[in-house]
Amino acid sequence: MSLAGASALAASCNIPVAPLRRRFAEMRDWPEAGVDVPDAHPGMAIQIPAAAAPVGDRRVALIPFGNFPVSLLQVLQFYYRDRFGLALEIRDRLPLSTNVGDAQRGQFAVPRLYYMMQQAYPAEWANPKLLLFGFTSYDLYQPLKRDWSFVFTWRDANAAVLSAARMDETVLGRASNPVLLETRVRKMTTKNLALLLYGLETSSDPKSAVYGDVGGIEELDAMMERF
Repeated sequence: MSLAGASALAASCNIPVAPLRRRFAEMRDWPEAGVDVPDAHPGMAIQIPAAAAPVGDRRVALIPFGNFPVSLLQVLQFYYRDRFGLALEIRDRLPLSTNVGDAQRGQFAVPRLYYMMQQAYPAEWANPKLLLFGFTSYDLYQPLKRDWSFVFTWRDANAAVLSAARMDETVLGRASNPVLLETRVRKMTTKNLALLLYGLETSSDPKSAVYGDVGGIEELDAMMERF
């Protein structure tokens, strides 16, 4: 899978979509987005810097969307500082509401979240030395991949977005497991960091932290946090 690729769950995975659509429909407390977000489609104009900065010169900013818990980002911030000596920044929350989502699908399109980050942080978005990582608790899809029903994450040269929706045990009708959710989010964040910050390539080893063919929760859980 290329750098511009993503980890997707196949449409055939036996995961009920009703809880995800209910989560989308029950958005109540989040104000409408502060920017005019155009309809998402494959040709949506998102200005991504053509060249990335040298790996050693880059920084990372974490951006929560909607109700994604900042506390989880703080856990990630501490983890990567302790493990890798990285000083990850946490930026202000960006509001989400159903008016910028796809009500029929019960999902948000990746280009819309990219657009919101670009509008909220234009200088940072244009800075090749800064990586912007967006996080959401809601389900994502990528219009560019018509045969994919959803994605765990999507990344480009200087940005990535990650959805924790299908990493949540409650979607499977099981009891909430915050520790497992944190582990899954961290694994996918580590993969994005490895590819975008450290310039590593994806691996064909299913146990690698940069395994390139994550087709579902089973593959994500099998990945180890090693390169």
